[in-house]
Parts: sequence; C-alpha cells; structure tokens
Amino acid sequence: MGGRRIIIAVPKGKADTFGDIDIMAAETDAGRIKEILQQYGELAAPNPNVLYKTRHFYEFTIDGGVEIDVMAGFTIVSGGAEEHDCSLHPGSINEHLCINGVAIPVQSLDDWRTYYALMGGRMEKVAMIDGENRASFAPLDECD
Repeated sequence: MGGRRIIIAVPKGKADTFGDIDIMAAETDAGRIKEILQQYGELAAPNPNVLYKTRHFYEFTIDGGVEIDVMAGFTIVSGGAEEHDCSLHPGSINEHLCINGVAIPVQSLDDWRTYYALMGGRMEKVAMIDGENRASFAPLDECD
C-alpha cells in the first residue's frame, strides 16, 4: 500500500488468544486490500449490522480458519441514531510491532476502548482494556 495508513488491531498483551485479526485502513486502500486478501481466502457475503455504518467492511476466512476483518471508514451507531466516525487517522497509530522483520503499525488501545464502549454490549472488552496490565507486546524481532 506504499506508505498509506494501515493498522492492525491486536490485543496488546490483554489476552492470550484472539478470535480474528482486524485491519483498519485508509478508505483509498480498501479496494486494494480486498483484492489482495481474495487471493488468499474466501470473502464472506455482506452481513449488514444496524450498529455500524462502516463505508468499507470485508470479512475473510484465510488459511484454514483465520478470520480477518478489513474496515475503512469505520463508523459506530450508538443510541439508535448517533453516528461516531472512527475512521483511521495518522494520530491513531501509537506504536509498531515487529513481525518477521516488518514494522506493523498498531492503533491506540485507548481508541479501541472508546470504540468498544460506543458499541454497547462489549463491556467485557472495555473491562479487559481497563485491567491492571496495560502492557504492550514486546518486540518480536528487529525491524530496520
């Protein structure tokens, strides 16, 4: 994606396992990401949810069951009508994880706490983030 903003939401030391990988991207990159991921897995049929008005949302199953959600123009609807634009912006990226020598931008845990609180019904995620251990992942390897 050539320097464009793409981030991966990870549990940031908060959970031993997680059910899927969330990729937040700039809206200009959504189509290209979709094309790339379709080469590696199956794109699920759209399943609209009234709690979200995300402009680009794709769900993939890759490599024997890994679920990947791609979001661009992420919008949460709370209280039945109020829309919260949670789109990726440069200030959202607060660190990078190093995976196989590649620096992966990671969005602010505080942003995700806010998103989960707005979603309603996701208070277990808020509680997990609010827990005593606010540690980040240690670097996995060296990045240049």
